[in-house]
Parts: sequence; C-alpha cells; structure tokens
Amino acid sequence: MREKEMRGVPRRIVGSIEAECRRYRTRGEGALALVAEADFARPPEGSGNSLAVIVWHRYLGLSVTIRGVVEHSAYHGGQAALLRKALRAAKRAGA
Repeated sequence: MREKEMRGVPRRIVGSIEAECRRYRTRGEGALALVAEADFARPPEGSGNSLAVIVWHRYLGLSVTIRGVVEHSAYHGGQAALLRKALRAAKRAGA
C-alpha cells in the first residue's frame, strides 16, 4: 500500500490486514502447489473457468476488498477527528 493511502489509518488496522493477507497467500500458494502445471490452465470438463481464471478473479476481488476496508477505516478515523475537534471547540466556547 502506498504511504499516501495509509495516512489516517491506524497502524494496527493495516498490520492486521497485512497479516491476514500473508496467511491467505500462504494457504493459497500451498493449495496451488498441489495442482499440476498442465491442469492449471485447463478448464473443467463441460463448462466453467480454468483454475488460472478463478485465481485471477479472486485476486482482483480480494485487492478491491482490502482497499475498501482501509478506505472505510480511514473515513471513520476522519469522522472521529472532526468530532474531537468540534467537542474541543464547544468546550472552549462554554457550550
């Protein structure tokens, strides 16, 4: 993730997401190691996508999901910061 995109996102959230990604990657690589290379691009009998196509689509879906989680967390972090600022201003004004 680019540094600019990480601003405002608590490091523990980013670290948790990174750890989960590493765990899934390890599991996925282990499963794919069990598939013969010749079978990787071969579609199943009948109809359907090859394992290569399925893996590619899942990768894209996961990357979009992770980005969404990070952006969502950053959004709520910004909301909390604005609320803190408003509360401090209200206290100073005597409200």
